[in-house]
Amino acid sequence: DLTDGSLTYSDAILSGSSSREVMLATYTCHPSMANNELSGPLVNAFLYQRITAWPQRRLSFRFVFNPETIGALAYLAENGEHLRENLDAGFVVTCVGDPGKFTYKRSRRDNTLGDRAMTLALLNYPESNLLNFFPNGSDERQYCSPGFNLPVGVVSRTWPEKSEFYHSSYDNKEYISFERLVETVDLLEDACRILDLNETYRSLYPYGEPQLSKRDMMETVGAAEGEQHRNRSLKWFLNLADGKHDLISMAERSGENFHNLAKAAQLCLKNKLVARCNVNENK
Repeated sequence: DLTDGSLTYSDAILSGSSSREVMLATYTCHPSMANNELSGPLVNAFLYQRITAWPQRRLSFRFVFNPETIGALAYLAENGEHLRENLDAGFVVTCVGDPGKFTYKRSRRDNTLGDRAMTLALLNYPESNLLNFFPNGSDERQYCSPGFNLPVGVVSRTWPEKSEFYHSSYDNKEYISFERLVETVDLLEDACRILDLNETYRSLYPYGEPQLSKRDMMETVGAAEGEQHRNRSLKWFLNLADGKHDLISMAERSGENFHNLAKAAQLCLKNKLVARCNVNENK
């Protein structure tokens, strides 16, 4: 029935230097359940604190708390067009306090920036599970409905349908742990940092390999293992800094750690070897 009434949802936006956004969504409608309900809001609240403490942000981060399904629909009714225009990535956070390994369900659009960033972040958790999109689950059903088709995936631990405690009285405080919640905050913060640092660069010296030793950018003799990794990431970065590869695609192509490539980018910027490209990353 469509009757006069009310529905409460909450959102908070941490603004960045650009209008591009990442959404962290969770729901508030199963008050007696610890993993299915409490874990998502707890993780998002602590993630909000983490991102607030960053010294700077390129992207804006939108945190959404609402009742599942009807809340997401109400939120989309008011904000859907804005999200279609500005959202680079989104994650529904649910069932993230149990002892299981991480599970990530890709967005309907597949291979979006959010899907790729989360895949890179999950390399630190080799037993994690990646699922292709399917049209049942949590609020991704609404965010990924064809009219909106937003780049929103789902972060869980044990996938709800595979949990023996799902929607039962056994989903209590003994089933979750703060250790697992903190681990989930770490994963999400890493994915958010990857998205925030992801930019495209163009070499200012593309004809041949720039001499790095004279700029004191590379150890040439007896480099320690960590320096060898840095040198390798630096060479990969300079080779792929062609105005077409962002840092995520560089990490995928090279197999190098994303954050090592991001450090190489900053070093090359400092030494005026590259320039940032003004590229719309939403697609």
